[in-house]
Amino acid sequence: MRIFYHKSADAFARRLIPGIAVLILSAWGIASGGALMDALPELTTTAEAAELETKENSIKVNTFTDGEYTGTAAGFGGDITVKVTIKGGKITDIAIVSAEKETPSYLKRAKTVIDRILETQSTEVDVVSGATYSSNGIINAVKNALIKASGGTVTETTDSPGLGNTAQPGGTTTVEPFTDGTYQDGTYTGTAAGFGGNITVRVTIAGGKISAVDIVSAAGETPSYLAKAKAVISKVISKQSPNVDVVSGATYSSNGILNAIKKALKQAASGTTDTEPEKEDTEPDTTVKPDRSYTDGRYTGTGEGYGGDITVQVTILNQRIDAIDVMSAEGETPSFFTRARAVITSILNKQTTKNVDVVSGATYSSKGILDAVEQALDKAANANAPEEPEPEPTPEPEPSEETETFTYTASAMCKDDGEENFEDYSMTIRFTVKQETKTETDENGKTTTTVTRTLAGLEVTDPTSSSNWNWIKRAVNGTSSKAGILSQIQRDNSVSGIDVVTGATCSSRAIIQAAQSVEQQLNLGTTVK
Repeated sequence: MRIFYHKSADAFARRLIPGIAVLILSAWGIASGGALMDALPELTTTAEAAELETKENSIKVNTFTDGEYTGTAAGFGGDITVKVTIKGGKITDIAIVSAEKETPSYLKRAKTVIDRILETQSTEVDVVSGATYSSNGIINAVKNALIKASGGTVTETTDSPGLGNTAQPGGTTTVEPFTDGTYQDGTYTGTAAGFGGNITVRVTIAGGKISAVDIVSAAGETPSYLAKAKAVISKVISKQSPNVDVVSGATYSSNGILNAIKKALKQAASGTTDTEPEKEDTEPDTTVKPDRSYTDGRYTGTGEGYGGDITVQVTILNQRIDAIDVMSAEGETPSFFTRARAVITSILNKQTTKNVDVVSGATYSSKGILDAVEQALDKAANANAPEEPEPEPTPEPEPSEETETFTYTASAMCKDDGEENFEDYSMTIRFTVKQETKTETDENGKTTTTVTRTLAGLEVTDPTSSSNWNWIKRAVNGTSSKAGILSQIQRDNSVSGIDVVTGATCSSRAIIQAAQSVEQQLNLGTTVK
């Protein structure tokens, strides 16, 4: 089932969420919903920042009418339908009516977004990592129910294919209003957001009529869906109007084509030719000066995002922030990280991380970017400061001839604590211990044997749920702001008093319990005989 709004997304947003500013994704769209960050641009310069700038819209509160309302949106395998209850103008309950084609374990995890929506009274919440499509389906279904609760209408059609392994949509199901007019002969171009990015079309007007529509570029669209969406072109030419139905099963791509045609026809109505894709007037102000003095060069910084560390490289040129390059962000959900990248544009425009707001709906990722950039800027600001002399390295003791390595293996069960909503899974943890034995004889002929055992490594193998690898790695290795279990044990040479890693609580607890179960066998520390 695909959803089409009769009112613009901006208008709906202004009516839906009270007293906050939202960032509406511009033409560059939302990146793939897969697990890898393979779509990250290599470099974002000040010149390119304008193309990435998002629009901020003021939001006005709209009181919902009490009652029960249903909404439907596409999940992973098909449609998800929810029932939203409004009492006293507030969202009091959200129930899943149907979601037959969703994988039960992922749907169970995705349902945690319901609590977030109820708590915040807003649909601008983060999706559940590891259940992106299902949680997005729930969120969008709730949005559609709230349109009805706010007095709007939703026209629903059937045959929603679900997202499967396709990318998250960057376009819209909103049909832009258009009034047919008289057109002047010529060739006109228009650009609008499709499913995976911009779609640009060229419209030819001959004898005052639409004689041809050609797609100039649509690199981000899935070829099979774009081919299906192109059917709207013949409809437009036949009807001599872009006010035609979208293609079922290719909503975003066909809407992108139609909205691009409308922009081209607006030019044709006035006789103005624009051969370049439309851009927002957001060219960075080069007169803005940085709030600190920086030394030219490239500097890296790391901040903690939603799923792990985010590392950036900041280029300083002519003592200005010239570019911000995301080096790694493996743990972030691509669609939300793409939204979070809007803070990069703001930093480039303001030449500072101060007074740059996080992105609503991608709070953790955008804060991670801000912290990483701030760390890099601190290095750039202190590049000329006298360097502290590095301490003399402590010479490694010569390894004893009696050095041995032992391996201990333990099993652990990672159980849901009632808050995370995931299926319990087991894993195997291998602990590697290095033992050094040193024998010394004093001047009186007394022999002393010293045995020192230290933890050399910790490895998790064979989890029964591979989808939890990100959290397992986070628990073992930690983040930029929180030491992992391995480094904590190595630091104290003890399993006692180890803290769990925030964001990987259940995985941390399971690994710690496994370590404690073999602590007596490990016998860490120094023994003198």
